[in-house]
This record gives sequence, C-alpha cells and structure tokens, in this order.
Amino acid sequence: MNLSQYTFKKLNNLFPLPVHPFNLQNQGEKTYAQWQFEKGFESIKYYSPYVDSKEMFTNKKVLDVGCGAAGKSLYYSKQGASIVYGIDQISSYKEQADSLAEKLNLQDKFEFVIGSAINML
Repeated sequence: MNLSQYTFKKLNNLFPLPVHPFNLQNQGEKTYAQWQFEKGFESIKYYSPYVDSKEMFTNKKVLDVGCGAAGKSLYYSKQGASIVYGIDQISSYKEQADSLAEKLNLQDKFEFVIGSAINML
C-alpha cells in the first residue's frame, strides 16, 4: 500500500458509514430482510394513487423475482397475498428470509426459491 492509499484509508475512517442495509446488518442493528420489510411500501407507492395495497394483494399469488432476502416479499404477504414466492440466486438469503417469515408468522404464506428466474421459462 502506498502513502496516498494509506492516507485515504485513514481519512475514510473519519466519516461515518452511510445508512445502508448491509452496514446496518454488519453493525447488528437489523438484517437485510428486516430493512427490506420496512421499505416494502416504497416498492408499491407509485401505484397507491390508483389502487389500494389490500386490493393489490388480497388473495393473490405473487412472484417476487430477484427478491434478495425477501423482506419485500414478506411485506406483500402481510398485505394479504395468499402466497408469495420469492426467487433469488443467492442461497444465503434463504436463511434470513425464512427466519423473518417465522418471526412474522408468515411461513404458510411465503416460499423462498433458490434459483434463476431465467430458468423458469
């Protein structure tokens, strides 16, 4: 490491980490799945002038492609979906997703699928 790299790394330590879900998880504040769940409304807010979230989800089957740790998938379940399938290629997200589903008592309304949506064709 040269002097300028060392200097920039030291200067970087003077600034707080940005509020980011992975930083929150690394600091033990909340999991990525919890952060996603709390931001669930953000993913549907642009539809709210046209349709109520209960109308959007109640008794519907939902596929959430690229769901990450599935926090938003679980938010959709909480809005009344009959079942939500979350699919993501990152297998380590399954544990977080299933843990949050259990915590929210949504295990029977949610299924995490490890895989690529492109292979569903």
